[in-house]
Amino acid sequence: MKKNFFAERYTMGRKEDRAAKALEKNPIKACNMVQRRFCPDLFNRFGQTVDPRHQGYITYTNRIMLGQLYYKGIAGITSMKDKDMTDKFNNQQIIDNIAAFMGVDLDEYLPHHVTENEYLERLNPDELQKVIQDMVYQLIRRKSFDDVKFMKKWLIIIDGTQLYSGNRRINEKCLECHHNKGKSRKR
Repeated sequence: MKKNFFAERYTMGRKEDRAAKALEKNPIKACNMVQRRFCPDLFNRFGQTVDPRHQGYITYTNRIMLGQLYYKGIAGITSMKDKDMTDKFNNQQIIDNIAAFMGVDLDEYLPHHVTENEYLERLNPDELQKVIQDMVYQLIRRKSFDDVKFMKKWLIIIDGTQLYSGNRRINEKCLECHHNKGKSRKR
């Protein structure tokens, strides 16, 4: 008779089941718990990125700019071209919560969506790539994920980014497929 390897290891009792259901009711709280446990210095790393803007005109730090984008993704706001992000995030309760999550002081407003877009246009993608690489490196080096290794080896790590379509090459690590009149070649 075959043994189910994962079913034995990850069974939850009533207490754990209740805790999991409580977290489902508040997904932001659950996300913050995961972020604090596995990437506690995420917002510090955001603050250490090189700011591409003129230093005399900066109102919001890198930590605030990238932190707002982080929570925008969690909130499921997909567009930054309209006022959707600004309207949803500039509620005083949301501003207070995001400031508490990031560990910063915010007066009245979060950055406007136009400010975020201009910031992202100037930000060097390598800066964010460094943050991602550091996070992945820290996660791999942690002992808390050793239980999911198979025969003491990692099975696979998947980069969950999206597909890109365009003429510009993002970086040398990206996989590319060029289509020209029915013929395709991969690089």
